[in-house]
Amino acid sequence: MKKFNYLLIALLAAVLLVGCKGEKKQQKADVNENLIKPEMVLSAQDTTEVRRLTRQFLHCLQEKDLVGAIRMLGYYEADSVGPLPRHLVQKESMVLGMFLGMPRYDIDHIIFFRDYDSEVKYTVTMFERTDSADRRPNKASFLLRPVRNRGKWYLTLADTQTDKVKSEIKH
Repeated sequence: MKKFNYLLIALLAAVLLVGCKGEKKQQKADVNENLIKPEMVLSAQDTTEVRRLTRQFLHCLQEKDLVGAIRMLGYYEADSVGPLPRHLVQKESMVLGMFLGMPRYDIDHIIFFRDYDSEVKYTVTMFERTDSADRRPNKASFLLRPVRNRGKWYLTLADTQTDKVKSEIKH
């Protein structure tokens, strides 16, 4: 069991290192830049739909339905959303496959900015801590980019390999 935990931690570290590769340190933003207002019109239905899609995606992961989770992910390019290209299906299957059937999946936040530039952050709890002295990392966080195209919401990936439009969301 200890070997499995060490292997899981090593795989998680590798995924996080690959995901962070190429990420540049951002300079401190000017105060006025943080006051940029969203450039989209939203309704309560938009929030409800994105939350529903995200919960459905996370439910697929919890139920070990990798195919269902992958099918929910779209690929945004040239103002349209289509299925993930084969090479991304393989990559995401490897990453998401490591987090199937975990004890807990939580939506941390949803940020709406533009139809093609919004964000959902979710956290996967890989195991519950039973000992307060246990300091092993037990959580991993991920981003999805909801895209509204022709009035319909889709979940797309949020990483440097798939983003055709750089996000302007300020954190």
